[in-house]
Amino acid sequence: MHSLAVTPVSAADDPFVTRMRYVDAMRILSMMAAAAVAITAMTTVTHAAPNQAAPNAAVCALFSVADAQRIMGGPMKPKPNMGATVCMYELTEGYGTVALTVVKSNDKAAADRAWASIKETRHLQAGQKNTKPVAGIGGEAWFTGNVEKGKIGVAAIVARKGNAHFAIDVMTLDYRASPEALTDVAKTVAQRF
Repeated sequence: MHSLAVTPVSAADDPFVTRMRYVDAMRILSMMAAAAVAITAMTTVTHAAPNQAAPNAAVCALFSVADAQRIMGGPMKPKPNMGATVCMYELTEGYGTVALTVVKSNDKAAADRAWASIKETRHLQAGQKNTKPVAGIGGEAWFTGNVEKGKIGVAAIVARKGNAHFAIDVMTLDYRASPEALTDVAKTVAQRF
């Protein structure tokens, strides 16, 4: 009779557990993206002029393919049909995207409501796991995401400047994006407003 030897595997080494953590992270990311879209839809948005080629031309003027490549560390291409408030780029090989979402409000009261809503949705407050304030970007900014071996996989910088707020979201299956480049690009985007 043959006996079956079972070798204990820690949760950190178990590929099923690792895959489930990834699936859970992607599910949470999808929910966050859906919430961001819902918030954007509820907020008054300044749209690009109708005679421009793409509805998101005004947003993409703030965030270039070179900015996305700098963050992701690889060649990127525009991802079309993202709407008037989002400029997104995707890796030319493999999976990964970097997106800028801009929401502009007509007045300070509307901007205050929109900012409070996005802060609540994304849990942007001191003491939250993997969330910290970032100085030097607009009036208030937050980094959210996990840094592993100096790189990020799913992360964002969300910032407010005047009557607008923006988010640069990084989504990749592996930890390849640069948190320093993300911060630098966010500072540049804030200056371009």
